[in-house]
Amino acid sequence: MAEIDRRVMMGLGPFRFGMAERPYQQAARQWSFEYAKKGRLGGKTAQQYVTEAPQVITLSGVIYTRHGGADQIAVMAAAAGKGLPMLLADGSGRNWGQVVITRLSETATYFYPDGRPRKIEFDVELESYG
Repeated sequence: MAEIDRRVMMGLGPFRFGMAERPYQQAARQWSFEYAKKGRLGGKTAQQYVTEAPQVITLSGVIYTRHGGADQIAVMAAAAGKGLPMLLADGSGRNWGQVVITRLSETATYFYPDGRPRKIEFDVELESYG
């Protein structure tokens, strides 16, 4: 059996979220379901289940750049721009399936005199792929 690296909280394709780099402080999952609505003469609108919408997973965290890593989110954005799905798996070995990055945001604060940020807060939004 393969050894699991306990420092890795989550793996997204080639990217690792863990205690050493890109640690996230919050992980949120959202499910939604689609229904078709059909009006009925003299009655209430009926709804029929159509499908489950793609699951949305949001990882939020902080990067302290004292030891580097200020470009980590930009590198992830470049990979997302290729439009390819990536495998998502957590540190316990659970496979979450193929996902795509649908949104990235970063907020830089507390700057060094040369303009580099000391702290970067980030959000990565993922959707299940097929």
